[in-house]
Amino acid sequence: MYFQRFPFVNYNFGDNEANTVFPNISAYIDIVDQIKNEVAFYEKYTVLDGDRPDTVSQKLYDTPDYHWTFFFMNDGLRESGWPLAEREMRALVKKRYPHRTVTTQSNIASNFLPGTFVTGKTSGTTGIVIERNLDLGQIVIASDKNEAGLSNNFGQTELIVAGTTAEEQAINVANLISESEQYNAPLYYKNTSGVIVDIDPYNQTTSGLVPTTIMEDNINFNDNLKEIIVIKPSKVVSIISEYFKLLKA
Repeated sequence: MYFQRFPFVNYNFGDNEANTVFPNISAYIDIVDQIKNEVAFYEKYTVLDGDRPDTVSQKLYDTPDYHWTFFFMNDGLRESGWPLAEREMRALVKKRYPHRTVTTQSNIASNFLPGTFVTGKTSGTTGIVIERNLDLGQIVIASDKNEAGLSNNFGQTELIVAGTTAEEQAINVANLISESEQYNAPLYYKNTSGVIVDIDPYNQTTSGLVPTTIMEDNINFNDNLKEIIVIKPSKVVSIISEYFKLLKA
């Protein structure tokens, strides 16, 4: 419905010689942007698990056709899309971050580079370095799989070595202080005031600091998207009518 109301223009697609009559989707009227700062025109809404734009539109306005207004009213939705149900978000984060993250106090600035083969000296787990976070002393490793198809763990406090020869492994050594799923590894630390702070990766002193994991950060971001503003039901018809009137002007 939304693009059906747009003015039409002649548009040339690719190498086609003939023009095609097509809605001018670049047309834009900022009336919705203006009213989202006027409290008299909007109210707050919390997106529930299972909500879709069309179902929320139906719930609020007795029609699914006004779903597009939510994206105009909320920059977060426009930029990042509709929030997911928490179980869907958790599944997505696990899929996006499927590896193991090990943490060390060792100096890894010049070794354990992406693409390097690594071995756990105690666990025997092997894998390939995917990336490093030198600020947190982290190495992300795509480890070999077990019979269930899951990534094998490294030991929480074992030595890992990099390289395929004895000579390489003798000089590329890191002593682990922790190991976890990639999505459960700390992404940053906050102090008691809730401010993100740096840590010293060579001593890993985090007393009094609160870690935020990759999973938690993604869940928090998704939850923030759920708090939206919507046009008041009593105002929506007049605002949308004015929007399309100006669009055709």
